[in-house]
Amino acid sequence: MVQYEAKQIKNIQDSIFISTTDSLLSLCYSGWVLEAPSLTLSEDSLTALSLDCQDTVDFEFYIGNDASSATTLRWSLVPQNYLNVVMVNAQVFATLAGNIEDVLEENPLIQIRKVNTVQDVVSQLSWADVVIFPPVTSNAISSNYQNIETALQGFVAKGGTMVVMGSPNISKILSIDFMNATVGSNHSNQLMSVTSVPPYTNGVTSFTAQNTPYSLIFNHVKPPAQHIVTKTANDHIYSIMDLEDGKLIYFGFNFAQVYDEIKLLLHNLMKDAYDRKPVDFSWLSLAPSQGFISGGDSTQIVGQILSSSFHNGSYDFNIELSTNDPTHLTTLLPLHYELQAKGELASGSGCIDLGEVPYNARTIAAISLENIGCADLLLQSMSSTDTSLSAWATLPGVRI
Repeated sequence: MVQYEAKQIKNIQDSIFISTTDSLLSLCYSGWVLEAPSLTLSEDSLTALSLDCQDTVDFEFYIGNDASSATTLRWSLVPQNYLNVVMVNAQVFATLAGNIEDVLEENPLIQIRKVNTVQDVVSQLSWADVVIFPPVTSNAISSNYQNIETALQGFVAKGGTMVVMGSPNISKILSIDFMNATVGSNHSNQLMSVTSVPPYTNGVTSFTAQNTPYSLIFNHVKPPAQHIVTKTANDHIYSIMDLEDGKLIYFGFNFAQVYDEIKLLLHNLMKDAYDRKPVDFSWLSLAPSQGFISGGDSTQIVGQILSSSFHNGSYDFNIELSTNDPTHLTTLLPLHYELQAKGELASGSGCIDLGEVPYNARTIAAISLENIGCADLLLQSMSSTDTSLSAWATLPGVRI
């Protein structure tokens, strides 16, 4: 196997000499180096800010071809989601959690947030696509996981992926009722058989466990779990269970050693979660979205974001740029969007008809308030000059 690195435009004509204990072999090689397009971008990342719920905000950048006029850069743009992963680094083995994070960071489409208490997971579930529990230590407290199990079950049922990593203290997390699982045996340096369950097992057929995995048996019957990495019929080391629209996964390896097979299994798991994530970029336009650029020229790209598709907050996406530049076939351009708008009442005035109210009787009328903005409104107070009127059914602090 030989490799030629083309560093200048020229005809190739030379020889290679291979020395053996028998003789010296001389081989000639020839060819030519073609001129290739060279991608340039005016920005490394993009940001956009909206202050109104019905706003449209523009951004722009330039794609260029820095090669000679004899070349043509072919390019196209496609918006891409991130996969949002929350790592619950509460009472975990720090080194093992770090090993898992290193594997995840090999994928540029994965964003990671880390929380240091179990309770903090709840505030991240609206952002998360995947929640990972790294291997826990003996300091983990079962009741902490029980306190959030309703929120976790709702997260998975709505399409989220929950991943529990192997640990000698896994029973702490198994206190979550809806997991309904029991711990099996450890299988270090033993041959693992892999059932073909694409996409989770793509590229892995069998392997010898190089570190200690902790097998787990899911007891669910409706629906049954898929045990895709096993030692025996009753020892399941990597199990996947459908829970309504989401996935509950036991990944029975502690990542004390990171070897190719478990890296690939983890990447396959993340790819499945990414592919199941809804894709809707109707709020984003890019013009033009594809084209050709002659050497020495550039093209302006204008993007537009429609803020009415969002609630107040920060959002991150990617714009994937594909080209025929051999050194930049695919480039990701991060896009950060922030909406800082306000809540807005649909109407500021109106009338309530109480009808006929008998003397010494009470009548109740409902007041409907509609927030047509994209941020919460906080109800502060209700008052009237008529002391006979009281707003007893609604308390200050209610969000609309």
